[in-house]
Amino acid sequence: MQTKSSKIRIPKALHELHGEYANPFDLWVNYLTGFLATAAIVYLANDLQFSLLKLIVLAILALDLSGGVVSNFTTATSQYYAKSKKLRYLFLTIHLVQPAVLTWIYPEYIYEIIVVSGYTLVCTLIVNELAHYEKQRTIASFLMVMGIILTITMDISEAALLIMMLLFVIKLLLAFAVKWE
Repeated sequence: MQTKSSKIRIPKALHELHGEYANPFDLWVNYLTGFLATAAIVYLANDLQFSLLKLIVLAILALDLSGGVVSNFTTATSQYYAKSKKLRYLFLTIHLVQPAVLTWIYPEYIYEIIVVSGYTLVCTLIVNELAHYEKQRTIASFLMVMGIILTITMDISEAALLIMMLLFVIKLLLAFAVKWE
């Protein structure tokens, strides 16, 4: 187990992203994942003739979703959100914004975005409320697999959006809902 001295003290404004004290390796992998996935998503969306504003917003959202998957699995972030139910619900409430932004970017997929994000948020609340933490992993894994199947069967032909929706399912259902510590 690492001591606080072998970790980086995270500025208060970034606690929601990385917790209070983060492992440098975790931070490095978190940002590498975020930037590589964002580059891939923007590349895939680049031929859709989006306005510069939509492309920038898509990139920010992609960075948050892809980096968030890794971040939510880390000890520091898991410990930070384990401290308070209020923080956990605030985190989930903020994630109502992401589907809304995706419907602005991809209005032709509003139904698919609502179905997948609605499923994900409801299932995340269920897993979050499980009193037996050891069962969270199993239930969350099951619900995540069903969420992935649901997402793929939604017939989303835009690869960038499909990836974003899959990341949303994984980030919330497995990485966040389960109290890993």
